[in-house]
Amino acid sequence: LRTGRLDLLEVVGWTAVDEIKKSAPQLQWNRYLAVNGPVLALRVDTKPFDDIRVRRALNMAIDRDQIMKSFYGGNAELMSYPMHPSYGPYHEPVSSMPASIQALFKHDPEQAKKLLAEAGLAKGFTFKVQTHSGSLDNDLLAVISAQLAKVGVKMEIQVMEYPAYLSAMTTKTNAPGYFVNLAATNPTTALRKTFVTGQTWNPS
Repeated sequence: LRTGRLDLLEVVGWTAVDEIKKSAPQLQWNRYLAVNGPVLALRVDTKPFDDIRVRRALNMAIDRDQIMKSFYGGNAELMSYPMHPSYGPYHEPVSSMPASIQALFKHDPEQAKKLLAEAGLAKGFTFKVQTHSGSLDNDLLAVISAQLAKVGVKMEIQVMEYPAYLSAMTTKTNAPGYFVNLAATNPTTALRKTFVTGQTWNPS
């Protein structure tokens, strides 16, 4: 706060917070849960992602607890995407969902391997994932890649310039994997743009 003027910093990443607090101890700050987040979208109209067992296997191969604790330093929450906690009754935390749903979010590499084997992919497989050079989440993509490798799934990461990357999604020519930061917006819009066929922001 300066004489007669209020300066604001918006969307400061958690990794920079401690340093900013030290350099500007008079700073007033507020912590909030972002309404957008990184998503690894899988094209359900391409093999092997047309098989729900494969999609579930990849989901179970990812260690979200490790990501939240280590990568985000505890500054993250597990969300039942696309319903944001700020949506009130529209949001249901994973912890209150049926056990069969909670199992899909539990890190279970052995079950992931079993599902891949059932889908005829016991030796694993390789797929391409597109991201863009300006993404602040590419380090997270590398973490996910390492976790999937433990169940035999290899990601070939293609880093693109943003115009080409965006064009791939809007023309529906994107790779089987597409790493994108999606905003939740509101309950109905989140459902429409993420799950309805033909929507611009539905790379799946």
